[in-house]
Amino acid sequence: MYRLNAAIADSKYAIHIGSDVMHELKIILQPYKKILIVTDRNIQKKLFVELNQLLQNFACDLLVLEAGEEHKTWSSVNQILEFMHNNSYDRKSVLISFGGGVIGDIGGFAAAIYMRGVPWIQIPTTLLAQVDAAIGGKTGCNFYRIKNLIGCFYQPCAVFSETKYLLTLTDREYLNGMAEVIKCAFACDSEFFVWLEANLQLLKIRDLDTLERAIVQSCRIKLALVAKDPLDFGVRRHLNFGHTFGHAIEAVTNFREYLHGEAVAIGMMYACRIAVKMGLLARTFESRLYDMLSFLGLPTDLNDSTKVGLMYDYMLYDKKKHADELTLILPCALGEVRVVDGIKLKELKHDYVCI
Repeated sequence: MYRLNAAIADSKYAIHIGSDVMHELKIILQPYKKILIVTDRNIQKKLFVELNQLLQNFACDLLVLEAGEEHKTWSSVNQILEFMHNNSYDRKSVLISFGGGVIGDIGGFAAAIYMRGVPWIQIPTTLLAQVDAAIGGKTGCNFYRIKNLIGCFYQPCAVFSETKYLLTLTDREYLNGMAEVIKCAFACDSEFFVWLEANLQLLKIRDLDTLERAIVQSCRIKLALVAKDPLDFGVRRHLNFGHTFGHAIEAVTNFREYLHGEAVAIGMMYACRIAVKMGLLARTFESRLYDMLSFLGLPTDLNDSTKVGLMYDYMLYDKKKHADELTLILPCALGEVRVVDGIKLKELKHDYVCI
């Protein structure tokens, strides 16, 4: 078991990573008289029995939401708020997000705005959530098909990343999370990327020891950047590598064709191609990223010129843009990215078409 200590702004909490870490949860829950577990239908079917047995001596309520990115909406947040209000939750109650990134984001957002903030615990059950979504305190929901348009920064009291849960994922769900691990390494840590190349087969088959090391290093990288830049105005933006494209790809496909990590995988390749055309990145690094994503069966292209055109239009809704100018996170070396401001959408479409 690994324990990482997060110190972000005024918040300090522990991130527990490994097999059989959940027993620590009972200690943290001792002070709370009202506990709300928010999950989705898929997690309820697969994993809730184990959590329910663990917490059998606690008085817990359960709220089950619909699963999927298309349900990461204000309506789902409102369901949580109404449940807490109707059941007399107060600021000494605690909300537990038990699920993937969607449940973590909307559960955390509800906890942040209910009575101006109630305690919140993350139990991420997907690889993507364990290495990215559950770390750093970004919460929110999609709005008008725009990814995470509404939200706030709100840190949990604790995070429990139980690696045994990852064995219950489908191959697609699991590899979706590997895209975020690769993003973290390619953008921020060249040694980690080289280690991933050497251990990719073990990671593909979910060797838990190797997987734990990958999760821990991904979390360490993210925590270091978030501690320096909790509100995402500086170096934390390096972790958005591939995301300006990825979020737009999710939107134009109505959040149904690609999982988040799959869209980010395509986005990383598009960012690399643009960086190569700009002379920022050597093509050999683009090829190494392509080889890694392809080995895992992750997508690397939209292969649809109509959707690519729509993707560019949706990029104007990105939170990093200024007026009609885009900000892109572009790689310039292995483990190093650059924030490039002032990119005109027309120029991007004309000079750096990705298909």
